[in-house]
Amino acid sequence: MTIDREIPIPLYRQVESVLREKILMGEFQNGTLLPSETQLCDLYNVSRITVRQALDELTRDGLISRVQGKGTIVRNPDRKPFNVTSTTGFKRSTSNETTKVHSEILSIDTIASDSTLLEAFHLSSVTRDSSFVRIRRLRYVNDIPSVILTSFVRKEVGEKMLEYDLTTASFYELIESIVGLKIICNKCIFIPVTATPELCTLLKVRPGSAHFYYRGISYVEGDIPVELATGYYHGDKFELIVTIPHIRLVKNENTDRR
Repeated sequence: MTIDREIPIPLYRQVESVLREKILMGEFQNGTLLPSETQLCDLYNVSRITVRQALDELTRDGLISRVQGKGTIVRNPDRKPFNVTSTTGFKRSTSNETTKVHSEILSIDTIASDSTLLEAFHLSSVTRDSSFVRIRRLRYVNDIPSVILTSFVRKEVGEKMLEYDLTTASFYELIESIVGLKIICNKCIFIPVTATPELCTLLKVRPGSAHFYYRGISYVEGDIPVELATGYYHGDKFELIVTIPHIRLVKNENTDRR
């Protein structure tokens, strides 16, 4: 990434983006010092004011800290992986000795079915009167707001879930306990998006920053859908890992040669 004076993006935003990329990709290691303001000015051929604006933005996002008399220290976040081959659930996949996860409940309500929910849960129009429980949560990783998740479950399942403390519970574990079946897969999509005003407020990110939009349907044994979830994952806190198996086609010599 380079600085382009011909495009209508402020120079400080461009410098910020370049430094952010280098930090997140590991070129500037966690705990090391960034080049000095003078060095950055020379490197990108910009003014000191421009460099300071860029550093202010990175400081606000927690990627660096500026220590008087020492310099600017990189605070590369410990990004959590999304492994699309895993169905362990958010809490089970992110919690460990050094990472703590909890939730703030944003809203809980009961809603009527619509075409989207009927399709997601493999329901026919005959069951159009079915109701669902919708639960919106703001999920924290080590007290940092990291994910906004909205879960939809059938009413009978949702009402039983409400008997538990949803600020600390794993939804996968609750659902498995309630329905008596294991969740075996999650069919999901991830789409890159820029921050909306709500994301800026809840995740404490800057306008226009990049994040992941998520939509997934969880299935238990028998290919039965039990949860539809949508959400937004903090782009600086998570990385997406995709495993693509290599499939080799073997010619069957015994096939009919008609």
